[in-house]
Amino acid sequence: MKHWEKSLQEKKTARVERKLQGEIETLRDEKLYLEVYQLRENLCFYGIREASGTTEEKVKEVLVGFRQNELDINEEDTIENSSHPEAQRFTR
Repeated sequence: MKHWEKSLQEKKTARVERKLQGEIETLRDEKLYLEVYQLRENLCFYGIREASGTTEEKVKEVLVGFRQNELDINEEDTIENSSHPEAQRFTR
């Protein structure tokens, strides 16, 4: 391989590496966004006793009651689904 061919190949390789590095950074940013967006849905409640034989419906009923009675947050003040356009952008 001649010197100019080697130099040209090195330039092409460097260009491809820069492009791939940019794509990697974009993917990292999108992954971080998705992780943070997903975490906003996770709420932890402590100090609420769990009854034996509790079903998912009963848990929701207890939490809705807690939200309304203790936190004074009504149903119309909440969003029960994730219809945010940014979230949909990454989940297609």
